[in-house]
Amino acid sequence: MKTISISLFHKALLAVALLLLPILITFLHGYRNNREFLKKHILDDLTVIAGVYEGQVYQFLEMSRRRVQDFSSDGMIRNALEGASKGRAGSRSLSEYLVRNKLVLDKTIKRIDVITLDGRVAASTDPGRIGGDVSREGWFISGRDGVNVASHEAGDGEKTEVAASAPLFSVSGKRPIGVIANFMDVSELDRLLGGEFTREMGALSRDRGGAKTMDVYIVGMDGRVIASSRSLSGAGPDRVAATAPVRRCLESGRETSGFYRNYGGVEVAGASMCLRSMGWVLLAEAHADDILAPAVRMRRDASIAAAVVAGMAVVLFAVFYRSVLARLRLLSDALKDVADGNYDVARPVSSGDEIGAVFGSFNKMANEIRRRTELLARSEGRYGELVNNLSVGIYRCAAEDGRFMEVNRAFVEMFEGESKEDVLSRSMSGLFQDKSMCDCLKDRVKEGGSVTDEAVEMVTLKGRRLWASVTAVARRGADGKVYCDGVIEDITNRKRLEEQLLQSQKMEAIGLLAGGIAHDFNNILTALIGYGNLLLMKKGDDENVRNYAGHILALSDRAAKLTQGLLAFGRKQVMNPRPMDLNDLVKKVGKILMRLIGEDIELWVNVTDKMVMVKADASQIEQVLMNLATNARDAMPSGGVLTLSTDTVPLDSEFIRAHGGAGAGEHAVISFSDTGEGMDQATKNRIFEPFFTTKEVGKGTGLGLSVAYGIINQHNGFMDVISSPGLGTKFNIYLPLTREPAQKAEAVRQAPIHIGKETVLLAEDNGEVRRMTKALLEEVGYRVVEARDGEEAVRKYAGAVDDIDIIVMDMVMPRKSGMAACGEIKRMNPAVKVLFTSGYDADITKVREVFGPETDFIQKPAPTAEFLKKIKEVLDR
Repeated sequence: MKTISISLFHKALLAVALLLLPILITFLHGYRNNREFLKKHILDDLTVIAGVYEGQVYQFLEMSRRRVQDFSSDGMIRNALEGASKGRAGSRSLSEYLVRNKLVLDKTIKRIDVITLDGRVAASTDPGRIGGDVSREGWFISGRDGVNVASHEAGDGEKTEVAASAPLFSVSGKRPIGVIANFMDVSELDRLLGGEFTREMGALSRDRGGAKTMDVYIVGMDGRVIASSRSLSGAGPDRVAATAPVRRCLESGRETSGFYRNYGGVEVAGASMCLRSMGWVLLAEAHADDILAPAVRMRRDASIAAAVVAGMAVVLFAVFYRSVLARLRLLSDALKDVADGNYDVARPVSSGDEIGAVFGSFNKMANEIRRRTELLARSEGRYGELVNNLSVGIYRCAAEDGRFMEVNRAFVEMFEGESKEDVLSRSMSGLFQDKSMCDCLKDRVKEGGSVTDEAVEMVTLKGRRLWASVTAVARRGADGKVYCDGVIEDITNRKRLEEQLLQSQKMEAIGLLAGGIAHDFNNILTALIGYGNLLLMKKGDDENVRNYAGHILALSDRAAKLTQGLLAFGRKQVMNPRPMDLNDLVKKVGKILMRLIGEDIELWVNVTDKMVMVKADASQIEQVLMNLATNARDAMPSGGVLTLSTDTVPLDSEFIRAHGGAGAGEHAVISFSDTGEGMDQATKNRIFEPFFTTKEVGKGTGLGLSVAYGIINQHNGFMDVISSPGLGTKFNIYLPLTREPAQKAEAVRQAPIHIGKETVLLAEDNGEVRRMTKALLEEVGYRVVEARDGEEAVRKYAGAVDDIDIIVMDMVMPRKSGMAACGEIKRMNPAVKVLFTSGYDADITKVREVFGPETDFIQKPAPTAEFLKKIKEVLDR
């Protein structure tokens, strides 16, 4: 790739620019953040101020409300109104009374009206209103129902009024006779917003608002300003303020704060409060230019600082150029001479600083290069001697025809050559047992540039076979030709060890398989033996029944012995392929895996509806699936989902060629996927290599997947893997289908009896075993309480502690194991009698480690007589 040449001078200029850029960005970012903070702080303050004024307005309205309520209780007003309504003269005297005794009480009251129930003004402090009809006024209608404060348009070009009204009742207090109303000029709110009205009460006044341009005003329902803190300074409240905050309050009742243009078109910061009961909007605003003046000063200061920094950077760059860059150019010219092979160069050391020290070091370096060039020729001879003394074979061959160009002594000895010349006369392909493998490696080197630690079978010049690890790297020589350099190591002994370890891995997997099969098989045998003995108990006097039942029990006994043999099985076996339905095999393995993978992993088994017939060794295919399950379990330390499914797929010749296999056509496929940690490409490339493992030392041999790969190859099938880090792993196992029919299986056995009358708590998760055991125990006189799992056993025992004489407990149960359930029960009653049952031999060791060596245990399937005898022994103890 072509590189762009940039001089140090331009790089230095770029460095200065890059240095100034973050400073400028920092200044701009700081200014912007401070400005936004200032705006938020201002809006928060205006919201608080608006809230304070809102409270004062509501306080003013509440005072008006209380004042009219107080007036409504005046007996003189009530009596005078009753007289006026009965036709007696009294309107003038009542009006005089209102002027003389009520109007003077509150300077904010503009006038007082007393109105009859039909809406006629009976008396007023304004004589011109007497006799007027106010029956349609909202304040009057509301005043008849209760004390109310409302906004009232006075008319005749006058300002909006605040009308506080209250009902007047008869002397008895039961009958309404009219309404009294106090009217306040809205200009009183000007005084309140200006801070004059409540200054003495400690309310926020105009000189405490902060900004000089701050204005607090109230907008009515028609969008007109009805009161303002600036009215005191001569501004009239006759302007329309249809701004966004006003519209939000009047239309949807939403309060807001922000920057916008006010009724005068000036950019302001403001906050609104919705006075819903009055249909008003209160706003606190200040000119944006006024309140953002500190931000302008900050911008000016930041600009000055940026200019100072830029000037300093320019001065520093000039100094740097003279003292560093110009002198480095001299050094650069000298280095070019050295690169051209001229080592007799020197530059005068004109200063004692670091660059002067570099010039001195350069002069020493030129002398050292000349000295080391002379030593290089001598070292090459020593290097050749070292290569010849290595214990691994080292070679170079031509990439085109594989002819050897160079080999070391170990290579000659490994391949039993007469001499080095004898080997150099050969080609690489002549040393491969499988010549196609050599071609394959050659193609891989051409495509990828190298192969590493490739295990291949080779043959010496004397015909002896050996296994070797081949590493090769493609190199282009000075002559333009491509060569392969590589290392070959004899790994024959390692391969023998690998076979031993493969056998060990197989033994481990088969052991797990045998344990799982034995457990489920023993449950089936337990039920068969039990039902056989029940048959003898009920129909034992019938010769045919006794004869048939005896055969069932004998065969069951043989099957039980077979499961014991299965548990002990582990020796190396020759593959025994038989026609089988792959669906049946996968279902059976699924049951085993449920006990292998752990409770925190969910297992899904999905088999196809079609019959999938393959010719395979069932135990070895089971081993493959067990190995995959073990790896999947380790890949999901925190739990997950394991999915096992079957299907059939058509494979074309191109797919077979890419993956291997017996031939194109319909194949069975087992898909095995997990939701674990997944693998990267490098790990996927090596997962089938023997001894390769990603687990820590002591946690795995690295043989599981290589064993699986070998087994599937033996079956003329192949495996592929799909995985990505964090997305889980999916293995697809392809096996050829067969037309041969499946072969069928065989049968199983039972024994004698003991009588009892006690109560038995039977805890068994297998339904067939539980039903058979219950029937057997009840047949010989016991009363049985059933439990389907450990949790139910604990719960039922807790409800009948004194009634239960013995617990027959399976070791492996869902929700709570037998050991865990027994531990809880023993805390309720340490003397409880428990007989454990299990299909696993190993379970007796576990239970006796926890509950002591005297713990009672019987392995499934037990002869009926032995089972009943054991219960009797435990009860009699």
